[in-house]
Amino acid sequence: MLILETLRIALGALRSNKIRAILTMLGIIIGVAAVITMMAVGQGAKQAIEDRIVSMGLDRLSVSGGSRVMKDGTRRRSPLTPDDARALAREMASASAVVPEATRTYQLKYRNRNAELQVNATVPEYFIINDATISAGRYLTEGESENRQFVAVITTDAAEELGATQAIVGEEIRIQGITFTVVGVVELATSGSNWRRPPDVFIPLSTAENRLSGGSSVQVSVKARSEEMVTAAAEEV
Repeated sequence: MLILETLRIALGALRSNKIRAILTMLGIIIGVAAVITMMAVGQGAKQAIEDRIVSMGLDRLSVSGGSRVMKDGTRRRSPLTPDDARALAREMASASAVVPEATRTYQLKYRNRNAELQVNATVPEYFIINDATISAGRYLTEGESENRQFVAVITTDAAEELGATQAIVGEEIRIQGITFTVVGVVELATSGSNWRRPPDVFIPLSTAENRLSGGSSVQVSVKARSEEMVTAAAEEV
């Protein structure tokens, strides 16, 4: 009887204060929905970070430049240079690949089409450690890097944006007014949903150092010989 009486009083209170009851229910519903949404967003961000770490591989390291204290007490970052990357490649016994890269946006022209694309100045090992797949042609070669050749590899997305097909291999594109011959078309394993947009065009780093601005400082990725050697590789860096 006590339960029924309590229920009758509660229902009576709700009927006499309909607006207050509706507002209270609405507040509870919105609050619960907000908590669920925040949990879903947090879970999605966590999953994105985990996916990115997995896609990088457990045998990969990212190397950044250091900083130095200036006379006025401020710190100035000292970026890595291509020479730093070459020194790492020579001296790191625990690394199977050291990959410098410098990415900038340039104006590209193919026939009568123009587009602003991300151009990555790098070395041939880039394609190996990033699981790139050849769609047509081939990758950059060591000889082209050593001799500062004007060659380029483009992604399938870049070819489409330039109004081209895989038949673009062997044809010429212009980057900042400089002519490059396309030697390959690749499909990248990584996507733009990761931390940064993937590059569209790849050229030898040595060529960029010589003819394009933006090749003087680089980001460096190191691939250890195995997951067990990652710690040793980090100590060598």
